Amino acid sequence: MSMNNSHPATESQTLLGHPAGLFTLFFAEMWERFSYYGMRALLVFYMIKGFLGYNDDQAYGVYGAYTALVYATPFIGGVLADRLLGARRAVVLGGLLMAAGQLFLTVENEVVFYIALALLICGNGFFKPNISTIVGSLYPKGSAKKDTGFTIFYMGINLGAALSPVICGYVGETWGWHYGFGLAAAGMLIGVAIFAAPTLLTQVLILGGALAAAVCMPFLQDSMLQLVTRLFLSVSLLVSGIIAFLALGRGGIPETAGIEPSKERLSKPAFPELRNNTTTYYLALIAVIFALSLIASPSSSQAWMLACAAIGAILIPWVSSRNAVYVCVATSIPVLALLVQRNEIALCLLTGFGILAFSSLTREAIRSKKIERERMYVVLILMFFSFLFWAFFEQAGSSLNNFTDRNIDRVLEDESLRISEDQIGSSIIFRIPLQSDDEEIMKLPLLSQEQLGMPCDDELIARVERAIARQKLEKEREKKEKIAQEDWGPHLVELVEKILDEKDDREAKEDEVTVSIAVSSSYVLENRGDHLVYTFTRNGPIAEPLRVSFEVAGTAKYLEEKRDKKKKGEKSHEEKGKQSDFSQKGADYFTTSSGIITIPADQLSAELTITPTPDITMEEDETIILTVISGAGYVSGDSNEAKGTIENDDKFFTMTHLTILRDEAKREDAIPEDKKITWAITKEHVGMGIGGAEIPASEYQAANPIYILIFGLVFSALWSIMSKYHWEPSTPFKFALGLLQLGLAFGVYWYGAYLADDRGMVAMVWLLLGYFLQTTGELCLSPVGLAMVTKLSPTRIVSTVMGAWFLATAFSNGIAGVIAMFTGVQQEGEGQQIIPPPSDTLHLYSNVFFWIALTSIVSALICFLIAPLLSRWMHEEAYEDEIAESDPEAAVEV
Repeated sequence: MSMNNSHPATESQTLLGHPAGLFTLFFAEMWERFSYYGMRALLVFYMIKGFLGYNDDQAYGVYGAYTALVYATPFIGGVLADRLLGARRAVVLGGLLMAAGQLFLTVENEVVFYIALALLICGNGFFKPNISTIVGSLYPKGSAKKDTGFTIFYMGINLGAALSPVICGYVGETWGWHYGFGLAAAGMLIGVAIFAAPTLLTQVLILGGALAAAVCMPFLQDSMLQLVTRLFLSVSLLVSGIIAFLALGRGGIPETAGIEPSKERLSKPAFPELRNNTTTYYLALIAVIFALSLIASPSSSQAWMLACAAIGAILIPWVSSRNAVYVCVATSIPVLALLVQRNEIALCLLTGFGILAFSSLTREAIRSKKIERERMYVVLILMFFSFLFWAFFEQAGSSLNNFTDRNIDRVLEDESLRISEDQIGSSIIFRIPLQSDDEEIMKLPLLSQEQLGMPCDDELIARVERAIARQKLEKEREKKEKIAQEDWGPHLVELVEKILDEKDDREAKEDEVTVSIAVSSSYVLENRGDHLVYTFTRNGPIAEPLRVSFEVAGTAKYLEEKRDKKKKGEKSHEEKGKQSDFSQKGADYFTTSSGIITIPADQLSAELTITPTPDITMEEDETIILTVISGAGYVSGDSNEAKGTIENDDKFFTMTHLTILRDEAKREDAIPEDKKITWAITKEHVGMGIGGAEIPASEYQAANPIYILIFGLVFSALWSIMSKYHWEPSTPFKFALGLLQLGLAFGVYWYGAYLADDRGMVAMVWLLLGYFLQTTGELCLSPVGLAMVTKLSPTRIVSTVMGAWFLATAFSNGIAGVIAMFTGVQQEGEGQQIIPPPSDTLHLYSNVFFWIALTSIVSALICFLIAPLLSRWMHEEAYEDEIAESDPEAAVEV
């Protein structure tokens, strides 16, 4: 039975005039959105700060590909539900896939990470479009209450989106990433259970889940602002839970809602034509596998992903339609994982599909009659403006998220506790973790954003360097243990990885900027005396001593001269590997392979002297090589003197230092000393804040949905009132309003950055004001977009146009990732990304936000100018007559 023919809810199965099943779907979707946005709030932070250790560009690329594919798959999920599974079965399948994806995210393994994202993408494709379809099926055709029902459902979406950053974001950043993802998985499982369970159990889950979340939320806070937010959400959740509980007492989702269109079709062979042409099919499959093998190395994880997909492709001709869906899902997981990992391929595919879809729709418009043609022009033009809007709006989860983390002042400190001049020369003991079970530790002031950009001493830097070295050794040890535990080809894998590591090392060395010249000892002794002199010069403040790290290496080359008594090739292996020694002078302290020299306070330069000692027992020349490993802008000098400029950046406390120290404090074997640090106070620290509550950056993702909860009904009522007096703006005018407000939002971010303090920190109010303008822009544009597509598209291709609309949204998310890369922190060579002080990252974000603001505002002005023309092309005056003539029943529904 088709879903459109399902029996609507009877009057006895309603509450407040709406079908009782609506409230079941409200909570199922609420917990699904809780799961999705909980993961979204943490994803970029997890990739950068978690075990993956990605830099900004890598994280933005993965985020863009992931969100793009999340919006691309619902079209496929909707088609499969309509033709085979039915919406009900598709929702359950999607929910289980998403729950599995959230659970996989708790595992710290790179391959598992990408599989988790693929599960989330695939699950969202089944869940998101079909639960909305079931909502529509609860109402009879032509029902005037359907729009209100979808508004209630939309509020459930935003309630879940608001809850997730507050709960998952707070727990994930405070206690550990896996706890945040685990809560997201629990939310998804509750959503599936609510949808599929019997009515009585559904009532228990809804009311119990709402009560548990509402009671716990007020305890997950550190400030009055967080408490007020949580109380508002707790009340909203409890009221919704009680209403849903009462509604379900009158009945749940009708059994006929969302059932499969044909049970017989599910049991039939999925692709009978492939069974009849297996030779051709398998030859083509072999050709595809061969082509892909040229892209992916046979020993790589990508090759294993493709191999899993190949197994599914082999099975497809021999399974039923029902099982074919499951096989295709299993096959798509490694493919989607590969596309997210190779995000540039995903973007290219979306671009290709977008060009084909746009070209096809343009050709269809040109061939249509006047009214259809002009309406299609409106759809295509507004599709472009919608693409721009979402490409900029979706910075919220990527660049705007990092801007919040690094440059928004998120600490609610006590102004009376700021450092004064009387405290110069003293020290303060800070606690490092946000939360701790140790009461003594919790009594200490928190090491927080207030210290970002502040000068710090050598001991703190050394502690961070030791932590980085320990983390690196731990990862290498885990890697070796994993290889040793493998039953297949461990030695071969180890050899291949060793070769790749050596290749990476060579590439990293080639990328080094700070490399000096090598000078032979004989040259020095014969021409310049008995030593090499390297001079380091710094710029910037000179009040503090500056420590410069360097490496020194002695090398030896064999010279084949006539005095060599041995014949060519007769030197032993031991002799060939022997190197001469040298002595070093001039540094404060260092070993034979590395060292540190200190440029004292009030001095601009310091010299390092190295005295080479030639080995007269060997017949080779000795070379002294000096490489600066800390400092920027270093350039080599003449043949025996290397001069350079060493920046003082490594003297400032940065987000990298804070993140590493917090990671160390969260370790299971951390001792109390790992959870606190001593901070020496100098005159540069006067005015620095002490203590206070730091709001996790991921929590600010809740601002947008909270604003929608507050102002969504206001805007809906506003349009209704304006429509009553014939003042309601046209759809193109609303699009222009949305773009204008989005541009103003990014203008606010830019202006807030312009008013930043000396450390580069921006007041929180600018971020919240910007989110408010983004939300009002969304309320102007988003609700009318899908309605416009269904109203203006010709009936024969409405599904195709809707698919193109979602494809444009998917592509905009991919472009959002590319735009975010312009805010990425650049780094030289390989290794962990070092986040500069806030004053250095501020301009990266402000520049991009300025251009986004300018582009949005200019686009809005263009949309305002063409809005009258687009309004005429919509032909709203002819709409009712045209629909009635072609489909009288549909005209009644509209």
